Amino acid sequence: MDGDVKMTETSAIFAYLGRKHNLCGSTEEARIRNDMIYSVTTSNRSAFVFMCYNKEHEKMKGPFLESLGGRLEQYSQSLGKRDFFGGSELVYADFCVYDLLDIWNQFEPGCVEKHENLKAYLARIEAIPSIKKFLESEAGMKKGPFNNKIAQWGNQTL
Repeated sequence: MDGDVKMTETSAIFAYLGRKHNLCGSTEEARIRNDMIYSVTTSNRSAFVFMCYNKEHEKMKGPFLESLGGRLEQYSQSLGKRDFFGGSELVYADFCVYDLLDIWNQFEPGCVEKHENLKAYLARIEAIPSIKKFLESEAGMKKGPFNNKIAQWGNQTL
């Protein structure tokens, strides 16, 4: 809820907040990059969540970890030498990517380490004053739970 605005659906909420806070990209290229990386991140999150909630989680973990390097490489290549996925400007997809990379790094510690640009990217996001303040708070230091209690992984505070 935002005043008289009542919404459901994560994608619609992200797009609304992105427009409201000028986080969709100021150029057509930045808007296209935002849309693409948001879409890729939604797909990657869905695959990860499917594995986390699946009763065959342990069987699925190996294949997921085998694919994780390629997924991270895709993000690394897409980011390239840019500061953010929108180029020099922050876009709402950056928050989605940050969240997913952080969760993956909890799932498979150190998985981001071989991608210097992704490590620097995570540090840039964490240096945003409001995010830095949150991460230094008691709530921000707590890791998890990432999923509901019925999940096979990420259902408890780490």
